[in-house]
Amino acid sequence: MNAAFRNPEVKNKTNVLIGLTEDVSVAFRKSVIGGGALQFALVDGSDLTVYKPSPVQHPFFAVDLGAVYSLTSIKLFGQRLRRLGNTGINEYFHVYTYGDYINPCELREVPWDLVAENLVFQTKGQEIILYPENLVQYIIISRDNPNFPGKMKPLTMAEVMAFGEKIRESKPPVPDDGTISTNYYTKTRGAIIGRQQKLLIEQQFGDWVPNTELLDVPFCWYDNRVNAMAVKRKKARVVVVLGKQFTSRLMHDADYHPMRQSLRNWLSKRSANARLLRVDEGYTTGDVVVITTGDQFDVDDMYTKLISGQNSAVIGYMNAGDAEVVRKLLEKLSIEFRVHNKDYLAKEIYLQPLIDVPEWIPCAYMLQRYIDSWKLFRTERFENVYSWEEWTLPATQLKLKELIAKYGRFMASIAPCDLRPYYKDPENLNAVLNYNMLLQYQTGDKITRLPGVTRNPGDVHPNAKPTQVTIKLNGEIGGNFFPTGAYAKPGESLHGQFWITLMRNMRTSLFGSTHRRIT
Repeated sequence: MNAAFRNPEVKNKTNVLIGLTEDVSVAFRKSVIGGGALQFALVDGSDLTVYKPSPVQHPFFAVDLGAVYSLTSIKLFGQRLRRLGNTGINEYFHVYTYGDYINPCELREVPWDLVAENLVFQTKGQEIILYPENLVQYIIISRDNPNFPGKMKPLTMAEVMAFGEKIRESKPPVPDDGTISTNYYTKTRGAIIGRQQKLLIEQQFGDWVPNTELLDVPFCWYDNRVNAMAVKRKKARVVVVLGKQFTSRLMHDADYHPMRQSLRNWLSKRSANARLLRVDEGYTTGDVVVITTGDQFDVDDMYTKLISGQNSAVIGYMNAGDAEVVRKLLEKLSIEFRVHNKDYLAKEIYLQPLIDVPEWIPCAYMLQRYIDSWKLFRTERFENVYSWEEWTLPATQLKLKELIAKYGRFMASIAPCDLRPYYKDPENLNAVLNYNMLLQYQTGDKITRLPGVTRNPGDVHPNAKPTQVTIKLNGEIGGNFFPTGAYAKPGESLHGQFWITLMRNMRTSLFGSTHRRIT
C-alpha cells in the first residue's frame, strides 16, 4: 500500500451540493459497491441525502468510477441530518483506492493503495479533501472491525466527490470472435470414412495407440480401444485397420466400395491416377499399396517409398509376433500396436456417428480451437469426454492456462456477484458454462479460482484428504440462497455421496443445524 500521502484538508462549513453534474464530479451517479439503503445518496450530488450501510463483517464500501482516472482530489462529506444524530461523527475510517477494473466481489482480495488513515468527521457536514497519488477506479472507505467475525456498520456519510481526468477505459472488452478453424480430426475422419456405413472388426487381442503429438486420427473404436486410424509421417500417409481379412473385403466386397473410393482419395491426395493394388500386384509410383499380415516385402524399401510420398498404404493387421514383416514396418513408421489379453470379439462398427464426436481428439487440440476462436467458445459447449489422466498431461494444462490467460479477465467481469445486479447474457451463456467447467481441471499449486460468486471463497487446507471438501460460507444477510464455492484437493475428485453440515450462528440466527447429502 502507498502510505505516502498529503495531509487531508478539513473544512467545517456546511455545503448543500445541489445541481452537480458529471463535469464537476467524476463520481456523480456512479456505482456504489456495498450493502444497505440509499446507495445512490453517496454520489447524487447532495449532502441532504445519506447512505446508510448495513452491518457486515468487513465494514467497507466503494465508489466505482467506471474507468481509470488520474484524480486531483477526493472530497468526502459527513452527514448533516438532524434525525441521524451523531451517526458517522467521531468514527475513525481509512480511505484507499484501487486503480484497475475488478469484479466487485473480488475487491477485498486485491491490495489497495492507502490514501489516508484514521480520518474522522468531527462535526456534522464536515468536508475532508484528499489528494491520491495513484491512478484510481475505486474509492474505498473502510473501518476497522475489532469484533470480527462479528458484524459492524461501515461509515454513514453523505457524499463522495472526485475530480480529475479519465485516463482509459478499464472494463475488459468482449474478445474478438476470431475464426473457427476446421477441425483436423473430424475433417480427416469424414474424408476417410466417406459414405461407408459399417466396418467389420475381427476378433483381436490388441489395439492401436494414437500418437497425439503426430496427430494420429482414430476413426473406428469401441470399448475405448482404437481399431482403425489414419497417420501421417513426413510425406507418408497410412491407414491401419485391425484384422487380416479387412484388405480382402476392401478389395472385393461390394459393401466396401464407398471406402475404396474415400481411402484412395485421402491417401493419394485425390490423384486421378492412383490405384488400390496389393503389395504383390506390380504397383507403381502414386499407387495405394494394400498390405496385410503375412505379406512379404523389403521393409526398408517400403518405408522409403512411403516416407518420401512416392506411395501410400492401407494396412490390415493381426498380431503375429514382433518378427513379422508388417510389424517391423509399423515400428519404423512409429505406429504403435499394443498387445493385451482381453479378447475382443468380431463386431460391426457403424462409422458415420463417429465422424463428428470429440472422442479420441486430444483435449489439448480441442482447447486450442477454443483459444483461437471466441465465437466457438461462446457458441458451442466444450464436451468433456476426457479422463483425469488426459487433463493432467502437461500439454493439456499448458493450453488450459493459455485459455484462462486469454479469457479470464473478461470472464471475471461478467461473473455473478451479489453486490450488483446480474444480467444473464444469452450471447455469453455458453462461454460462462465452458469457463466454469474448465477451471475445475487445473492442476498445480497455483490455480485460477471461479471468479465472483462469493466474497469469501476460502481455500483448500494443505492437509485436506481426498474425501474432504473445504467450504467457507458467510451469510452476511438473511435469505435462503447463499452462493458459495467448494474446493476439493486438485486431482482428487469425490465419488459417491457425502454429507455437509451447516451450523447455526447463535448471534445472527442465519443458519439452522442441518445435514444435506450431496451426490
